[in-house]
Amino acid sequence: MFCDLVGSTGISAQLDAEEWRDLVGAYLDAASAAVTEMGGHVAKKLGDGLMALFGYPVAQENDAERAARAALAIQRALAELNRKNARSGKPELNARIGLEAGPVVVDAAGEIFGDAPNVAARVQALAEPGAVLITARVQRQIAGLFVAEERGSHALKGVPEPVALFRLVRASDGGRRSGVRHGLTGLDRELADCFKIFSVKCHRGSQH
Repeated sequence: MFCDLVGSTGISAQLDAEEWRDLVGAYLDAASAAVTEMGGHVAKKLGDGLMALFGYPVAQENDAERAARAALAIQRALAELNRKNARSGKPELNARIGLEAGPVVVDAAGEIFGDAPNVAARVQALAEPGAVLITARVQRQIAGLFVAEERGSHALKGVPEPVALFRLVRASDGGRRSGVRHGLTGLDRELADCFKIFSVKCHRGSQH
């Protein structure tokens, strides 16, 4: 999970350094809490963003579902933060989130190797502020658990074939259910013994 603020340069210019630090800190704390609550691991904090993993250090059968729920929880947490900030005249923040799934290698220093992080970063860049965008690979693993809208196929830099994308709208009220606490599978069997990474690229900032 990578999280960067959309339009952060413009927003930071409106605030002094301490105000900007506090605003970013509150956002990252809320995002980190959403990740850990769903069993994810915050791997790195990068300026005004973060990267999170699901399926590391211990892989679970419903990591895709956990990642999707965490992404939606981040957007809800940010909306609540914006409501609180509005009362004190602070600028509104918005996040773009992209999700991709796939096997990766995590070395002893915590460095992550694999295609999933890069693809997730590209997917995030195509998402609208306030939206969660996922690849077809993630969609197949969580089908029936969430309402998703097709967003067509897109050419992503560094990816040889166009990637079908979906906008994650909300958790489904019907269809196949796997509830996180019950641990039912949402992952391809061939990936079950691999570390999975569900990278979320988040950008926050003014609406655009």
